[in-house]
Amino acid sequence: MAYWIGQFCGLLATVGCVIVPFFRYKWQMLADVVATNLLMALNFILIGEVGSAAFLCGVATVQGVLSLIHNQRDRAAGKTEIGIFFVLYLVLGFYGLMSRPGYVPGINGGNLLELLPIFGALLNMVFILVKDPKTSRKVLLGINVTWAIYSAIVGAAAFFAEVVTMGTTLWAMYHYRNTDN
Repeated sequence: MAYWIGQFCGLLATVGCVIVPFFRYKWQMLADVVATNLLMALNFILIGEVGSAAFLCGVATVQGVLSLIHNQRDRAAGKTEIGIFFVLYLVLGFYGLMSRPGYVPGINGGNLLELLPIFGALLNMVFILVKDPKTSRKVLLGINVTWAIYSAIVGAAAFFAEVVTMGTTLWAMYHYRNTDN
């Protein structure tokens, strides 16, 4: 039952991913990304993929909430906060990698696979910190590619979210190409 609930969370994340590039304002994108990251974390946890992806989606949710607060107050995250999240992404990403069932030290396919969420999370950090919606959409495209590859390999329903979002992000990039924000 948990597996199907997890996959349902992945489908809800799909909806969140599909609509994120259509928002005109950065705060709207951030609110959507917070909800989507939470749903993605639940998707990975409930399907039994409690590795770096689940940890990193959780951290991204917290960072997104803080970014919403910063955005509302019209100020940027401090260097200390950025450093803390950077370290959290790396530490929890590698902890997730090492705690994965069947982890074998060294370079192998499973270990390389778990590096994708770390890379995706770092891109997510850039997305959250960038203020310009146009640049945000470009970074979002990189995030989508990274997570689509990971989700496809582990069999998560979130794969569909990422593939569809790639298309909608490209459409939004075209649609908003002449706007100032």
